[in-house]
Parts: sequence; C-alpha cells; structure tokens
Amino acid sequence: MYRKVCIELLQELFDALPKKDRDILGKFYGVFGFEKTSLKEIGMYHMMKESAVEKAKERAVTKLKKAIRVAGCRSGGMFIV
Repeated sequence: MYRKVCIELLQELFDALPKKDRDILGKFYGVFGFEKTSLKEIGMYHMMKESAVEKAKERAVTKLKKAIRVAGCRSGGMFIV
C-alpha cells in the first residue's frame, strides 16, 4: 500500500514539472508512458546538444527530489533523495 501511495505521489510530482522537464526525464528513464530514449535523440527533438540535455536532466531530477522531500515520502527506502 505504501509503495502504491508513493508511486502515485511521484506521478503527481512528475506531472507538476514543466513540460520540457517531464519530456526529458520521462524519455531518458522510460517512465510514465514515455519510451526510453538516448540523450542524443532527446537533444535532436529539443534542438539541444547532448551536454545541454544532460544538464537539463540533472536540474529536473533536482527539482523532483526537492518536491519529494517537501512531500515527505522518503521513508522505507522508496526514493533516494
């Protein structure tokens, strides 16, 4: 039950990210209905260099981690933040 709640919370927090952040994270990790995609392909789609996509991905991960901390869904080893 706890896992389901945290996954639902993660989906909600993911959905609250800006569209570009959702697209980059979703495609890179292949989650929430996105097909796993390489940095190169993501960069081509967004007209960005791979290095810029990597930096954008890291910023988006940081935003998501911060949102998870604020939401308080960390115990039980569900998320590494």
